[in-house]
Amino acid sequence: MYLTPEILKDFDVVFNGKPLKILGYYKNELPCNWKMYHENLKDPYHATLLHSFLVVFGLLVAGNDSAMIADPVHGRHGTMASAKKEDKYAAVSDENKKEMRSYHEGMRLQDDRFLEYIKEFDSPWSVTMQTIWPNLIVQREMNTLGVRQIVPNGPDSMLMQWTMFGYEDDTEEMTRHRLRQGNLMGPAGFLGLEDNEAMKFVQEGVRRSSTERNVLKLDPGHVGTANSLISESAIRAMYQYYRNVMGF
Repeated sequence: MYLTPEILKDFDVVFNGKPLKILGYYKNELPCNWKMYHENLKDPYHATLLHSFLVVFGLLVAGNDSAMIADPVHGRHGTMASAKKEDKYAAVSDENKKEMRSYHEGMRLQDDRFLEYIKEFDSPWSVTMQTIWPNLIVQREMNTLGVRQIVPNGPDSMLMQWTMFGYEDDTEEMTRHRLRQGNLMGPAGFLGLEDNEAMKFVQEGVRRSSTERNVLKLDPGHVGTANSLISESAIRAMYQYYRNVMGF
């Protein structure tokens, strides 16, 4: 099976046979190599360094149940998963606050509805971000759903095509909720904006590097699935697969 049962499990949560309803599209260019987007969704530790929104509002923090699941056959696909705590403004321990560079005390939203998580699936996770090799992303962030298609545009550029959707049997209220929460995503979203800028800087760092070799140091020696946010094992698995198919 191309996806493997481990990846198909969460894929089928979103694509469960219900007819879809398209809510909108985005398209943007990113000044980075296309594989960098796979890296972005296979290194969950970057959220506590980069995304103030995720950290302050408890969507992806060190205290949450989480996993970085790699397909066990090739390591090419992955599912970054996290379970949001019930409280909208989930308490973050003082110990975890010290470790999370992007935590800012006192941040609040003008509209609390943005953080509402309506449990609509039989899944332990509130967030699953799936990288389906080579160019498909399946996004489930609370109640905002979408797919992203990576289109390579040379070694230093890529296009990202986003399609946001709900289900045909969604109530009008649920559709409004998905659209509201969709502001997390896209080229100007609370998360998308930060990821895009970070990947631009990483690409510049790679281009100016004095060596052609880079080392992934977190969780050394481990390749594949990790039950921790602090791991690069899924990135290692993806590049192991890439090097093999490219004959490197």
